[in-house]
Amino acid sequence: MYVSDKDGDDIKGDGSEQHPFKSVTRALKSLNGEVPASTCIFVDGTEERWMPIPKTRLKKNLKNFKTAQNKAKAEPKQPAAAKSDGVTAAGEALEALVITEDKSLPAAKQAKIRQLKDLVGKRVKVYGWAHQVRRQSKKLMFILLRDGTGFLQCVLTDNLCLTADALTLSPESSLFVCGKLVKVPEGQNAPGGIELQADYWECIGKAPAGGIESILTKDSEVDLQLDNRHLIIRGMNGSKILKITSIITEAFRDHYRDRGTLASDK
Repeated sequence: MYVSDKDGDDIKGDGSEQHPFKSVTRALKSLNGEVPASTCIFVDGTEERWMPIPKTRLKKNLKNFKTAQNKAKAEPKQPAAAKSDGVTAAGEALEALVITEDKSLPAAKQAKIRQLKDLVGKRVKVYGWAHQVRRQSKKLMFILLRDGTGFLQCVLTDNLCLTADALTLSPESSLFVCGKLVKVPEGQNAPGGIELQADYWECIGKAPAGGIESILTKDSEVDLQLDNRHLIIRGMNGSKILKITSIITEAFRDHYRDRGTLASDK
């Protein structure tokens, strides 16, 4: 069985040397999660074209594959007709709930998250992506908003949590939120020590259910993480590494520039 991240294809591949699979997960699926002693899985080699898959990598992929199988079996199954009727009825009820912006409130000042420290106590409007979505109760939910300059905790209450967009909102969806910017209560934590008490919001574009975790997780294969590094650096840890790298690079440049040295980038 052959797996190649470079030349493989999980859809058209058949696991042969000429038509390898792209992922180890696809190879395990074709083997029903069991690797017979007579079967060896080969992956891209460093010196030669192919090499046997390392035991630790195979063990990790087998564990993830079986965990996903057990999770799928544990999910309760509902009759298709009943489930469809329930979803339709709920959807119709939610579509009927429409929120509108209160025009009697002061006009919201549009700002980036990094500019909000000077706007505490004022009504603001912030665009961004839903980095995290947490539903505390039926009429209380929290959205951690990300706009590339920082993170902002947004608090939604009452009807703001009951629209169709609110109940189906997934991480990485794009939106804007309007509300009053306040300091977080003593004893509670939030990025920057402030939060936005929303009075109106709109979903601009929905992301697939599950957000980034529908594509990769911290336990995903290294090659899959490298292919999707643009998603990894959206997180707090990944972005912090880039920011620290930028600060250090700038410090070195300033040091040499102050001493009359010129940088030469090829």
